[in-house]
Amino acid sequence: MPAAVRTSKLAGLFEHAARLIHGAGHAHGLYPAQWTALRYFSETGRDRAPTVAGLMRFQNMAMSPVARTVRSMVEKGLLERRPNPQDRRADLIDLTDEGRRLLELDPRQRLEALLDKVPASQKVVVAEALQILIDGLLDETDRSAPPPDRS
Repeated sequence: MPAAVRTSKLAGLFEHAARLIHGAGHAHGLYPAQWTALRYFSETGRDRAPTVAGLMRFQNMAMSPVARTVRSMVEKGLLERRPNPQDRRADLIDLTDEGRRLLELDPRQRLEALLDKVPASQKVVVAEALQILIDGLLDETDRSAPPPDRS
């Protein structure tokens, strides 16, 4: 790759990578959002609430589609609900044994294997660039979102 890359070329590369990554997320009968939910609930307890609302905030999505995702995964036997002793309105969500088994087949492992081939010094640059993109995209989403209902 040349020393200087046009911004439009870089944007195209990111967009192409995002499409390929998203497409790979349709694996083993799950959609990308369901894989994200499995990962999220497998990693909760470290700054993440194992609740539907916690997943909603993590994904920066509305409650309705996130709740549907969790409900379908409970129906598939991949997640289970248990009462939350601190808040009876918000169940705690756990992976079932089947959910943990399926997570071992996570298509993100292929991406991680490819990223392992990137030299450590370049990983820092890639991580910083991705964080700038993510922060900017989230900021735009926040600014374009309707104001919260305060009724």
